Parts: sequence; C-alpha cells; structure tokens
Amino acid sequence: MKGVTPVLSAIAPLNMVKFKEGDKPSAHGGNPDAFADVKAGKTQHFAWAFDWTKGGCGFGFTGFHFFANMTNDSFRTTMLNGVAWVSGLEIPAGGIASKTPAQAELDAMMTVARGAGAMPVGHAKPVLETPLMMAKNPKPRLIDIDVAIKNAKELYLVASDQGRISCDWASWIEPRLILADGKGIDVTTLKWKGEERGYGRTQIGKNNAGGPIQVEDQVYANGIGTHASSTIAYDFPAGVERFTAKGAIDDGGMVRAGKLSDAAMRFHISTALLR
Repeated sequence: MKGVTPVLSAIAPLNMVKFKEGDKPSAHGGNPDAFADVKAGKTQHFAWAFDWTKGGCGFGFTGFHFFANMTNDSFRTTMLNGVAWVSGLEIPAGGIASKTPAQAELDAMMTVARGAGAMPVGHAKPVLETPLMMAKNPKPRLIDIDVAIKNAKELYLVASDQGRISCDWASWIEPRLILADGKGIDVTTLKWKGEERGYGRTQIGKNNAGGPIQVEDQVYANGIGTHASSTIAYDFPAGVERFTAKGAIDDGGMVRAGKLSDAAMRFHISTALLR
C-alpha cells in the first residue's frame, strides 16, 4: 500500500477469525489474501487516503455495508471529511458536522431509493408460496409457477430469504402474464412501479450481480435477477388471468469457497384485486 495513508484501522474480533478450516467468516466470499491476514490477527484498514504528487487525491471507505451506520456520528464525520478532502474543501478541526438522522429519515431515504410501492399494500392477497429451495438440498433447481390472478390490478413478486441474507440470488425466469384469449405478455417488457432487494440489484436479463441468469449451467436470457428478501411490484390492466414463471436460485449463489452455500428462499405471489 505504498503511498496510502490508513485513516481507520482495527484488528478483527475473534469471532471473525475462529472459523472451520476451508470456510470463510463471511458467506459473501472475499479476498483470500485478506482472509489470511484476518486469521493471522493483522490490522485491517477500513478507510484510507491517497495523495498524488502530480495533483489529485482519493479516499476509500468500506463502512457503507449497513445504511443504519449513518446514525453513528463518528461514521458520518469520517465519510464527510473524506468527501470534503477529495473536493479540496477546508475541514474544521472537529471535522464536518452534520445532524444525526432518525431511523424514520433513513427509512424514507431507502423508500425513495428502492421505488415507491414495492411492498404489498394492506389489501394485497397472498395467492402462492413455493416450497423451500436450498443450495444444500438443490433439487429441484427450478420450480414451475402457474397461478390464477384474474381481476387483479397489482402483482407482487416476492422472494423471501429463509434464514440470513446470504447468497440468496433469486431469479424469476420467463415470467409471463396470460390473457383471457390465451395471448401472453412478457413481464420483463413491463416497467415495475417499485422494487426492493436485500443485496445487489434487481435487473432484467441479468442476475443481481450483473452476470447472466444461469441455473445448472444453462443461461436464460429472459428473466429477472434479484436477491432475497426482495419484492417487485407491477400495475397492469384488466384481462390478465394467470401468471407463469420459473423460480430458481441462480448458480451465482449456489457455491461459496468450493462448497454449497447456505442460500435458502421461497417464492411468493401476492395480488391486489380490482375494486
């Protein structure tokens, strides 16, 4: 790390380094060199700065994994100081001051970021829940979904994590709305009115990490990739009678460190009827 100045450093706690041989302390994977340092009890850097001799500077910070960290005054000051520094602004002796946000304010920010209307509203009715899908019990890899949604005006596609949010790469493959005359509408061509997910991004034609949707090495061009827990909400006109799709754990979430991951999820359908 030549030329890099550590700003925030710590030695990982013992519960991060006491793990079985071959396993990793985080199910999300990571850098093997970093794991070796953690296991050896070496200091880890969570924020750092770099000042180029030819002009310009950079600031790195790994602390944004949990948005709730924004309620920590020291966290916010560290982040704001870094932003101000790379912008060439003067930093007061006590750091950049800011108001401590309430949890309700953070929730409101996340609602805006995710898109309004993602969560099923009070009059929404659950109409389907699939059996549990687990990476450690990987059969079947695909679950066929075919559910009646006649007279519905809102559709909620929900993937729930069954345990902790870990490797739950959920894919809705070939989702279609079936009309009364038998014609179908490709759901991936519709614009959702809101979505939220536990990690990564919800993407059309890609998994949550941006790669191809893939199940047992087969690539599916038509689908929606996301990460449980997730909800995708749609409005659609009258005349739709059924919803069909295949639900799957994407190959990208199946294996960690050469072993089957702890990914576990269910797929759910909820609707709100015409009123």
